[in-house]
Amino acid sequence: MMDRWKILTERERMLILVGGVLLGLMLVYFGIYRPLEAYHQSGVRALVAATATYDRVSAGAAEISAANVSATSSKSRANIPASGAASSSAKATGVSISRLQPGDGGTLTIWVEDVTFAKLYLWLDQMAKMHSLIPAKISIQKTTSADHLRVQLQIEGAQQ
Repeated sequence: MMDRWKILTERERMLILVGGVLLGLMLVYFGIYRPLEAYHQSGVRALVAATATYDRVSAGAAEISAANVSATSSKSRANIPASGAASSSAKATGVSISRLQPGDGGTLTIWVEDVTFAKLYLWLDQMAKMHSLIPAKISIQKTTSADHLRVQLQIEGAQQ
């Protein structure tokens, strides 16, 4: 190997050295720097997404907390029919009921077409605490909007 190096001219040796240095720089750039830069960028994107999720959860928690304070400050209505209790609780929590249907055996089916999870949870919590109305069956589906749901629930043994 040394014999081949010795028979090369000074110019050829310089070209090989420059090529080796360039090859080494390319290996460092594409093998170390670029992967580290990509890893850093993915970390930044993950941080931005986590911050946005945290902000949404914090806003939802504040909304639930504020509505919970207003719900517990109002008086309990013991002798209100289930449909009236569900409607008044929905109105107090900002839930828009699209349909109420009394059924056989004291069941009440309620449809809500567009509600956020926070408002749904608050409404169900208020109905349970203030009126002892707990759904026996519930069906929840996502809507085309990112944070909204379509809900159908059935309350059994409800006073009509």
